[in-house]
Order: sequence, then C-alpha cells, then structure tokens
Amino acid sequence: NRGLIERAQNMAQVAGVLGHEIAHVTERHSVEQMEKQQGAQLGLTLGCVLAPSVCNNQVGATAINLGANAAFARFSRSDESEADARGVQFVTRAGIDPRGIPQMFRILMEERQRNPSRLEAWFATHPLEEDRVRRTEAQIAGIQPSVLQSLQRDSQSFQSFKARVRSLPAATQARR
Repeated sequence: NRGLIERAQNMAQVAGVLGHEIAHVTERHSVEQMEKQQGAQLGLTLGCVLAPSVCNNQVGATAINLGANAAFARFSRSDESEADARGVQFVTRAGIDPRGIPQMFRILMEERQRNPSRLEAWFATHPLEEDRVRRTEAQIAGIQPSVLQSLQRDSQSFQSFKARVRSLPAATQARR
C-alpha cells in the first residue's frame, strides 16, 4: 500500500484503486476464481488417472502448467476489467472524481517504462494500462460534466497523510 500512496498525487487516485478492489469483493471474483481452480484441479486429477504417462512426464506437466496459467490469467483479466468499470461507479457514488482511476493507470504505465521487471508479474494477470485508460475514460465520458465538476478530487487530509508516509524510514526491499 505504501508504494501506491507514495505514487498517488491525489485522493481520487487512491480512492479509485480502493473502489476497484471493493468491486472485486462485491462481484465475488475470488470466490469464482477458487471455484474455477477447484474444477480445473478435479479435471486434472481425472486426466492424470486416465493418462498417467502425460502427468508423470516433465514435458506433459509443463504443458499442463502453462495451459492452466493461461486460462486463469484470462479469467483474471476479465475480472480486472469488470472491477475497473464497477470502481468508476463506486467512487462516483461516493462523491469522488473517477478520473483518478485512469490517472493511476498512467502512473503505472510510467512505472512500467522506468522499471519493466518490477511490475512483470502484475501485468501477467492485469489488462494493459493503455486498454484500461481507454475503457475507463470512455465510461467517465458518459458522466455529466456538471456531476464530474461537483466531485471531490483531493483533500488536505490525504496530502497530510501522504506527507506522514514520506517521513517514514525507507521501505525495505522484499526478498525473492
């Protein structure tokens, strides 16, 4: 969370991320993902019982692993897109400017250009920010300009909180 807070320029950007994460909960994405994984595991077990030579073979096991990862990344990308759309709705209803969402995606794009390997795993399961910027901006364009003007973009409380986070000792790098 600290990296997000340090990179965010305003409250609406952090609120957009929170709205997105809340959408994952309300749309039950984790539950759906677990159900899909259980179904896949059952299918894999049955397949290994019927064709043990495939599962006991290094090439076969690698192919199964790659196929499963690709399938679940696809489901995850769909969930991410849905959470983006619901996140726009949630922050707007909360009285916060949803334009913080595509702004945060642009910040991530800049981070990817500066340090591509740092976010590599994240990009494997999330749609590219360019697509997310385009989709969320198109959704936001459907909101009446007078409504957008009335929404909160930032607050002194957020900026004070951000200053407190900056004053903390540097974060230690996670070990791999």
